[in-house]
Amino acid sequence: MIALSEPDFEEQVACCLQRRRNIIILGTSESEMRRKLSPLVSLDGYSPDLLNRWGIYALAEVLTPDDLNTLLQAERQKKCICIVEQIKLPLTKPPQVKPVLVYSEPQGVIGDFDTVTNARTFLENHRAPWNHLRKFPRAGIYQWEHDEWQRVTAFV
Repeated sequence: MIALSEPDFEEQVACCLQRRRNIIILGTSESEMRRKLSPLVSLDGYSPDLLNRWGIYALAEVLTPDDLNTLLQAERQKKCICIVEQIKLPLTKPPQVKPVLVYSEPQGVIGDFDTVTNARTFLENHRAPWNHLRKFPRAGIYQWEHDEWQRVTAFV
């Protein structure tokens, strides 16, 4: 979670992009968000989804209690809250990534692979980080087909 007002906003966004993690951004307006994000992230027509109160509660399992409280307080103050999903960014398309992704909706890209079989093997060997999640799929496997990501399977 990053506030537009933080002095190191650009560095934090760059770090999240490099790690291919989803980003929750707090600001005062949608236009302010787009203006500050545009030089940092190639959105190419993608508009990050706005989070409302129920969207914030839906993320409760993957947020720290402090982050959850911060988001709920920002929502009460009518701040603009959005989530930038890595899977929707132009940076996350072949050939920049391999044609199969293990992707977690709350977290972002976990790994990229050449085949669905390799992605399944990875998930089977690395389930522990998601075992505590009940509401979210631990991760899904997505394959690049017809110029978009298609969900192949989800592990719940």
